[in-house]
Amino acid sequence: MTVTLWRDYATGVRQGKVFQETADTPEGEPIFVCALALAVISGGAYGLYAGGTALIRARRHAVRDLPATLVTRGKEAAGAALCALPAMVVGAFTSVPVMLVVWLGLLPLIRWIVQRQQQSSTGRHARPPVHTA
Repeated sequence: MTVTLWRDYATGVRQGKVFQETADTPEGEPIFVCALALAVISGGAYGLYAGGTALIRARRHAVRDLPATLVTRGKEAAGAALCALPAMVVGAFTSVPVMLVVWLGLLPLIRWIVQRQQQSSTGRHARPPVHTA
């Protein structure tokens, strides 16, 4: 039996004419997994917030429309998920803790951008409320 090593990691095993590759090449794998987890956590946290809000205030939302806060928080969650990409790039050159610090550092910027965009936008949330009798 022959074991192929790459930087002290087994990348394959050969027994006669049979060769089996392994997934034991973790170069960059923790960085990618962390970035994926950050993106999924962002979406999951927003989903919990939106679902909880919809359940707690179901009657109010049935009478009125969904609040603009859900749209704003959704944009922030999408921005937080996208922040995982530049954090992953930084993490590829440094380490996972630095990557997390970069991601957390970008979140206030995303919040500021979304709030700034909401103020200057003329979307659904900018309409004056409709009062029905």
